[in-house]
Amino acid sequence: MLKDKTTLINDLWVELGEQQAESLSGGKSDVCHKTASGSYVKIRIPDPAYPAHVAHGDASPGQEVPGMTGSIFNLSCVPIPNPCSPNPCENGGTCSVDGENFVCTCPPEWTGERCEIEIPPPPP
Repeated sequence: MLKDKTTLINDLWVELGEQQAESLSGGKSDVCHKTASGSYVKIRIPDPAYPAHVAHGDASPGQEVPGMTGSIFNLSCVPIPNPCSPNPCENGGTCSVDGENFVCTCPPEWTGERCEIEIPPPPP
């Protein structure tokens, strides 16, 4: 039976060892892998295997937990409330997750942790 590319790379990962397989696969990623019991564990996989893991219900740290709207995985793959939901950034700021915290990227005329401080225009 002919194996698909993901299966072949996973087999190489086991047979050759992590460093050799990484050079063949182009890298590796952390994934929060759903176990048979429904809990999640952090694993490292070759990058080409990532789509198969996502289809299985896995996600990366910092991404939304499948089936748990409003929750994301922390760096240890524990589901936590998404600090960007709802968006804490004001005045058109963009929220991004940094570990278990949020960081606001503010429009040019605003500053502050939540883009709440207006930057006065320069005098004429």
